[in-house]
Amino acid sequence: MLGPFESVATSLINYAKFSGRATRSEFWWFQIFYAVCFYGSHSLGDALHHTYSGINGYILGGAVGLALIVPMLSLQVRRLHDVGWSGFWVLAFYGSAISAIIVVGLTFATATLTVLLILFAYSVSVLLLMLTVMFQYFRPSNAKGDIYGDSSIAKQALEMPDVQNFAPQEFIPQPYIPQPRYIQLPYTSYA
Repeated sequence: MLGPFESVATSLINYAKFSGRATRSEFWWFQIFYAVCFYGSHSLGDALHHTYSGINGYILGGAVGLALIVPMLSLQVRRLHDVGWSGFWVLAFYGSAISAIIVVGLTFATATLTVLLILFAYSVSVLLLMLTVMFQYFRPSNAKGDIYGDSSIAKQALEMPDVQNFAPQEFIPQPYIPQPRYIQLPYTSYA
């Protein structure tokens, strides 16, 4: 299990890496880091706006949000890989949210009962899709390796030292690899 600093550092190092896996601790610590940075910068921008009236909280919060959106998306994809789901579910998640906003905006132009019932059915289906994807972030890692690589559980088991076969590195015999021999020819002048 990664701590908060290791999780955030790992997520920022793998800034745009959409392959592989991310553990639950890495995912949730980065979510907390993102929320603190986003809302903290928004609050700081509001405080500066009231003091100096030069910068707005929405501008500063939006800049931080845009700077961290790529690591957030890559981390969500890697977290879904860890539970055995495709990363395209993140696209379905955000696509359904954006389409719901568009549909709600368009239906208020023609608010008939039929349109409102269709909107309600569409909203329920979008909500179920979004909750299904969000539920996957809470699931434990898939213990088996699959097309997304080795499981984080398997990686942790491999990183643990084996007590019975423990030996310092210098006592482990290394295979003999012969080095190539170069023949140095005497210097000759052709002048």
